[in-house]
Amino acid sequence: MFQAIVKKSSYWDFINSRRSILFVAFVFALFGLFVFLTKAKQGINTFEFGDESEKFVAAQMINEGMRLYLDIFAHHGPVPYIISHAYSVLISASDFSQIRWFMVVLALVSAVSIYLSPVFKSTSVKLIGTGIFLTLLSVIWVLQGTHMILYHQIGGFLFVIVFSQLFLPLVLGERATNWGIVISGFSAVTMCFTAYAFGLSVIFVSTASVLLAYRLAGISYAKSSLLLFFLGASFALAIILLWLYSFADLKGFLVYHFYFNQEVYSQFIGFSLSSLRNLFVFRFNPDRILHSFILIMLIASAFMALSVVGFADQNKNTLLLWLSVFLFALSIVFLSPRGGTGFHGVGFMIAGLGIFSATSSLFLQKYICKSGPNAFFRFLFGFLIVLFIFNKASSDAISSPHGVKSEDFPKYISYMRPDFDTGLVSLIANSKNDFLALIFNPSIYIKNGVLPVSGHYYYLPWQAAYNRNPIDGYKIDLCGDIKERKPSLIWFDNWKVWDKYAMTDYEPCVIDLINSNYTRTSDSSPLYVRSDRLINSSEAIFLRERRMVPSKQLEVADPIKLHLVFDGRKNPQSLENIGIMFGTHMRKNAGEAELVVFSSDGSKFSKKFSLPDLTDNHYRYFDLGVSEVVSAEIHFFSGGGVSTWESHDDSGNILTCINYKYSNKSVSFTPGCP
Repeated sequence: MFQAIVKKSSYWDFINSRRSILFVAFVFALFGLFVFLTKAKQGINTFEFGDESEKFVAAQMINEGMRLYLDIFAHHGPVPYIISHAYSVLISASDFSQIRWFMVVLALVSAVSIYLSPVFKSTSVKLIGTGIFLTLLSVIWVLQGTHMILYHQIGGFLFVIVFSQLFLPLVLGERATNWGIVISGFSAVTMCFTAYAFGLSVIFVSTASVLLAYRLAGISYAKSSLLLFFLGASFALAIILLWLYSFADLKGFLVYHFYFNQEVYSQFIGFSLSSLRNLFVFRFNPDRILHSFILIMLIASAFMALSVVGFADQNKNTLLLWLSVFLFALSIVFLSPRGGTGFHGVGFMIAGLGIFSATSSLFLQKYICKSGPNAFFRFLFGFLIVLFIFNKASSDAISSPHGVKSEDFPKYISYMRPDFDTGLVSLIANSKNDFLALIFNPSIYIKNGVLPVSGHYYYLPWQAAYNRNPIDGYKIDLCGDIKERKPSLIWFDNWKVWDKYAMTDYEPCVIDLINSNYTRTSDSSPLYVRSDRLINSSEAIFLRERRMVPSKQLEVADPIKLHLVFDGRKNPQSLENIGIMFGTHMRKNAGEAELVVFSSDGSKFSKKFSLPDLTDNHYRYFDLGVSEVVSAEIHFFSGGGVSTWESHDDSGNILTCINYKYSNKSVSFTPGCP
């Protein structure tokens, strides 16, 4: 009877220990999910990056009937463009401020693939593996640009799916699930169309998996697995080819994505396989510290895998097993074929975190769980120490590609959506396609709600190099587009690319067209207005150095006088719109004010506007339709405290920062104002 009681007590201790482990594992997974989603939310609108925003502009151009790789220049793979285009159709064609949630979903899908990997036999281990992946991923999410819609990131998450669903079970001597093989085939092909540079990585991991399938159960199982793999691959291929057929140009895709990158772009970036050595250099300076920590995790993963699998004890085709492992190692390396360690190498880093999470869970499953709750909790505590060190290292790291510490992230919030108070662009552009931004600033199209006049909506040295020797007529003539379409406004910063390539050298015709047909709005401004649209392009005031000064603040009995560029009686056209630049002094001012405009015949036009709706240092536009304007003022109505921005010269001349548009579409602006 005593022995029966002891056995019953041991049974309930076992049940309770399993329940306690499961409960803690569940809490840990929830913790990982919470930490990741918190970091993901922070990254939704943190940092603006041209390599990403150019995909959004391309999506808008596709919606206007243009075709990628034919009318629109692009040399990256189609998958990021497909994502952007789908978002523009399903969510919003103008507001891309929420598109990065796609990357959050993709990251969660890769975490689920770890959870559902057939090698994990208990729910507790599955939850721990998922929690490890999400907590570690949250550390690099914004710092390494993991949150952006770029091919490096997309490829990394897709690789984790292939690893967890296909390679991992096979290398452990288990059969992959049928759906796991199918989804792996889908992910592998999608990787290839994300960037052809992932092709070698896909070939290596796929070949390794076929060899392992053959080693596990012979040729019949290898063939059936290949069939399922090709089923998933064919599904992905059909979707991508259908999109390319509908919205892009297949031959142009081959020309720009393969020939252009391999023969032209590679000459500028100095591509060499020897750069791969850079991936294995340990440095703990701010721009490499996270990469070095992930290298350490990969080394730890190798030791944990050896202890779990026990390669030396396996007597069945050991050579084939080691060959497969070697091919898999190559597949990881070629996730960053340029040897990049910043955002260029984030695919390598994501894969490293996925592998570490999986091997840690396998180690937990084989050694720790069998030893009871105490060993489990010690393991979890050990990981929390690793997480603390990794997170501590991140506080010293600088982000890629922006080089900013995490504490300064709130200063770099940028919303990819129209902001119609940005100044001259929205005022002057006669249509959506009346603007061009050079050399590389795609976000300006989105923020101003306009589209480029050319398929070269940015222009870099490698584009010019290709255009000198185009293939089979695939050429977008930037200078020809400027001559033919005559954009009313060109944003041109004359950036010397990499401090090495100037537009004057690689495409001088652009400089000639700007100098002969456009007028710069000020010495410090990148905006050039087509000269025949300007009324006051020859005014002497444009030749003087000017500085910006806020006016006095609006008070009850003290209106703000607006200093106009010139007397409206000199222009027979009515003034259709004006944009006035306000300063709110970094606060929300209550109440309403009133714009009062006086004509030469003594008539008065007035319009009330809300002060809380004003954005600091932005233009507020008003529709007028008033002829022969001679003066204007801002009056207190039910609120004040705001100022207008003014442009002053050394002679005491004052002009209010105002943009003007007349009934004949001619424009005028205030020199010295943005």
